Amino acid sequence: MKSKFAQFALFCTPLFFSASVSADTVSWQGTTGASFGLVSVAGWNATPNFDSTTQLTITQNFTLATFTLDGNKTINKLTYDDTGAAPDVAMTLNVGTGAGTLTFAGTTPTVTLTSPNLTIAALTNLSSGLTKTGAGVLTLNGAVTGYTVNSTNLNTVNGGTLAFGSASGVAYNWASKTSGAGTVQFSAAPS
Repeated sequence: MKSKFAQFALFCTPLFFSASVSADTVSWQGTTGASFGLVSVAGWNATPNFDSTTQLTITQNFTLATFTLDGNKTINKLTYDDTGAAPDVAMTLNVGTGAGTLTFAGTTPTVTLTSPNLTIAALTNLSSGLTKTGAGVLTLNGAVTGYTVNSTNLNTVNGGTLAFGSASGVAYNWASKTSGAGTVQFSAAPS
């Protein structure tokens, strides 16, 4: 006969393993007409872990979509879509208190913009690469670290535009577009 401890351990083991393999997928349920922190727990349908499996989905009928990045945060995927009537409201991610870095990490880090645009003014780390999908324009206006030119399976623009602003620190390079049907733009022309 098994001890009560052994029976309890056998009962709990499957729950522990199933919880540890699930991805952290959360959707924005908060305000649609104000400026709010990306880490505002009250706005998400669950508390984001902000790790290499975190998938943030922000699809609402926005009248204003301005987020702030307070401290260092890591995500794997970010999806943004203004579901309201035209004109679409572009999203902005500004530097907040404790100026942090938004790091894209994990397997195939991706930003999907269905129709509107997204401007990230915060420091962005792309050392795990970035895949941009959807018709919108992703503009990286803050400093960019870890961006690698000509890396296999990195920096793919499948749709729309990936634009690097003058503060990004990414130099113009003819070979910067590694794959995909989209466009890469730089703030300065080649010299």
